Amino acid sequence: MHLLRRLVVPFVLALFTAACGNVANPADSGSGIDADVGVADTSTSCSTPRTMCGSRCVDTQSDHGNCGTCGHVCSCGQCSNGECQATVVTGTAKYSTGQMAASDGVAYFGYEGDVDKLSIADNTRKKIGSVVAPWGIGVSANYVYFTGRNEASVNRVAKAGGAVEPLTSTETQPTGLDIFENGSTLSVFWANYGTGKIRGKVGTGAVFDVCTGLTTPTLVTVSDNRVYVAQPDGQKSKIHWCDVTPPAQGDLVTGLTGLGVIKRHNDSLYWWVTNAGGSAGAITRRVIASGATTTPITDIEPHGIAIDDTSIYYLDGVVINRVAQNGSAKKKLATLTDKAISDMAVDDQCVWWLYNNGTIGRVDKD
Repeated sequence: MHLLRRLVVPFVLALFTAACGNVANPADSGSGIDADVGVADTSTSCSTPRTMCGSRCVDTQSDHGNCGTCGHVCSCGQCSNGECQATVVTGTAKYSTGQMAASDGVAYFGYEGDVDKLSIADNTRKKIGSVVAPWGIGVSANYVYFTGRNEASVNRVAKAGGAVEPLTSTETQPTGLDIFENGSTLSVFWANYGTGKIRGKVGTGAVFDVCTGLTTPTLVTVSDNRVYVAQPDGQKSKIHWCDVTPPAQGDLVTGLTGLGVIKRHNDSLYWWVTNAGGSAGAITRRVIASGATTTPITDIEPHGIAIDDTSIYYLDGVVINRVAQNGSAKKKLATLTDKAISDMAVDDQCVWWLYNNGTIGRVDKD
């Protein structure tokens, strides 16, 4: 912010004042993607409650490009009361359970018998593929990978949509799915709920069993050569691990109560548990290499989680919060109308969530 400059010649001062007055009128709309963004300039004056941002007088309580302060852009929703607001696209599905994924301003999710995407660019739900009861989902640079729980299938489709390409059609209630890219080789792994197996496919190779003999495997997350599996079973819930090469498996954490989801980001695993219910839940982080475990978030009613490089985003009751990786600097991002969501995701701009009826919500993560 510049210091207030003293103008020596009164005539020059008058010119500056008139110029600001001329600019303020076109900016009275207070919002819009065409708004100038930048630091506040106090060398000229704007009529209250407007602030000079860049070359325009704007209302930072409602301006899309200067929300709350100059230069703070709302990419995922509108600006109101100086804060970026949540945006919701209503769904009418009978069900929309399972995972979702987000990348570059686009969310991908299952919606009854379709795999859909929703972009912040046009805010329109678009079908990209069809499958009965889509559940697990993962996104690579070019494809969306997903399970069809009632079709016994694991598939992929181009992000732009088109023909669905089955990777396998001989599974038994495939549920959670994750992908892992190592150079030019992409691996996809999924849980077979019906047979207690974790299955996978590395590159163009054949489908194979990664590990067997599991109870209620639902969600998987992958880190290099190891697949981590969530096995929810009330007070006996646990997290299992399965090595791809050479094959090996074992329990990572046992005795969890009300295990929700497990996700990996960079070098760490994250999961939430409900414990005794109500607000007794918690979110745990475990560094994969060292095994160091912390519980940065406690005393919550967890229903969803998403992670990026700096923050953890989670649904506590009906409130979506953001905290730093160590649990500090908590900020409320949005209040939902319902806590019945099936998953959350985050990309470089938005935090996304998927209601069980297929309604999609998003809010700026900053």
